[in-house]
Amino acid sequence: MTEATRQLIDSLRREGITIAHTAEGIPRPLAIEQGDSAVVHTHRRTADDELFYLANKEDRPVSIRFRLADTPRRLTLWDNAVGTRRTLRPSADGTFSLTLRPTASVFVSYQRQ
Repeated sequence: MTEATRQLIDSLRREGITIAHTAEGIPRPLAIEQGDSAVVHTHRRTADDELFYLANKEDRPVSIRFRLADTPRRLTLWDNAVGTRRTLRPSADGTFSLTLRPTASVFVSYQRQ
């Protein structure tokens, strides 16, 4: 946490605002089980689709394994840098795996039923 963020949180607490400091118990749509420290991600939901943006922060390839709150049978992986689209299927344990090139990013999506 940056010093500026800490100061902002402290000022909000002084004003009587409750600050939740843990996400424990809040279901996350995507949980990275391997490679978490090297990857940033965000999520967006549309009327029909779940969309995830995954980016490798490192200057080296990173293998990641992740699990989704829903359990889709397949995902579409969009790699815009090289112009490809492919299907990812879960492993037997329900996780998805992929390797991200150095500083690369991808979109992952699936349609809700």
